Amino acid sequence: MRFHQKLYINNESRIWKLYIPLFFSLLIPSIVAGMRYNVGTDYQSYYWLFELTRNSSIFQILNTGTEPLFLIIVKISSYILNNQSIYFVIFFLTIYFVYISIRELVNINWGYSMMLWFLIAFSPTLNIMRQMLAASIVLYAIINLYENKLLKCFVFLILALLVHNIAAIGFIAFFLQNKK
Repeated sequence: MRFHQKLYINNESRIWKLYIPLFFSLLIPSIVAGMRYNVGTDYQSYYWLFELTRNSSIFQILNTGTEPLFLIIVKISSYILNNQSIYFVIFFLTIYFVYISIRELVNINWGYSMMLWFLIAFSPTLNIMRQMLAASIVLYAIINLYENKLLKCFVFLILALLVHNIAAIGFIAFFLQNKK
C-alpha cells in the first residue's frame, strides 16, 4: 500500500470517527430545538421577529430595538426555511460555539463536556435563546482571551454584544486581563 493511500484511508477513517458523530451531536439537538412549538418564554417574541423580518427590509427591522446581529440572523433564516427555522439556526449556532470553545480547551473530552452542557443548559437554552447564543460566543471569546488572542477575543465579544446586551459582561474579563 502506498503512502498516499494510507493517508487517504486514515483521513477517511478520521472523518467517520470524529466528524460524523460530531455533526449528528450538533444536528440532532438543533432539530429538536427547531421543531418545538410554543415552548419557552421567548418563543412568541422570536416568532414575532421572524414574521416582522420576513416582510420588512433590513433597515426597517434594525429600528425594533433588538440587537442588530440577531436580527440579521433572523432575516437570513427567513430566506432559508419557514418560521421554525430560526429556532434551529439559533440553537445550532449556540451549540457550535459551545463545542468549539470546549475543543480549544486542553485535556478535556468534548463528548463528556457536551453531554454535561446538554444536561445543564439544554432546557434553559430553549427559554433564553438569544442570551445563550451571546453567552456561548462570550465563552469562545474568553478562551481566546486566555490564549492571548486579544483581537480575536475582542471581535467575538463585539459579535456577542450584537446578539444580546448580556455579552457586555465579557468585556469585564477582557479589560481585567489586559490590566495585568
